Amino acid sequence: MFIKFFVAWLLAGLLMWWATCYASINNTRKQASVVATNVMNQMSLALSDKIDKTETLGAFVLASGEENMQNMVQVGDGSVFLDEFNLMAAQLRDCDSIRAIQLLPNGVMLYTYPYESNKSAIGDDVLQRETPKEDAIKAMQSGELIVSGPLELLQGGQALIARNPIYYSDGSFWGFSALVLDMPDVLETMGIGLLQSHEYLYHLVLT
Repeated sequence: MFIKFFVAWLLAGLLMWWATCYASINNTRKQASVVATNVMNQMSLALSDKIDKTETLGAFVLASGEENMQNMVQVGDGSVFLDEFNLMAAQLRDCDSIRAIQLLPNGVMLYTYPYESNKSAIGDDVLQRETPKEDAIKAMQSGELIVSGPLELLQGGQALIARNPIYYSDGSFWGFSALVLDMPDVLETMGIGLLQSHEYLYHLVLT
């Protein structure tokens, strides 16, 4: 009789322990889900705020007129419209995690701000070079902004790169406006520290 009572008591204790553990795990999962959702929303807003600058730069190029746009392509040395580009890019680059603001007439990187730290990438043809080619062609053909990365940069380091296609009024391709976001610095401005403060493991995927 005592053994039956002891076994029943032990089973009841184990069930209570299991229920407590399950509730604790379930609460932890819910908490992790809430934190992850908040971080995801914060990152989405922060990233959108940054990559929208490519729209502003693209509109600036279009406003300069098609004759100017054609000259930028034909001269092809980054001298046409340079002062105007630098002035606009300096205003758009409002945080250190933005490594560079760029224009790529015909897909060739001819304009970058700041210049000195990014000049080794001048002349890079993203429609021809193997690593960025697939996403660059996808952006050109779809008319959509494409964010690639993290990618190894020609000038050193890793970054996310947003490329926004620009077209002439007849729909033909002119080139890209682009934004280079330093990794991992840009993550700190997007709320990733909240996951780290909770000691969560995470894996970021661009979709």
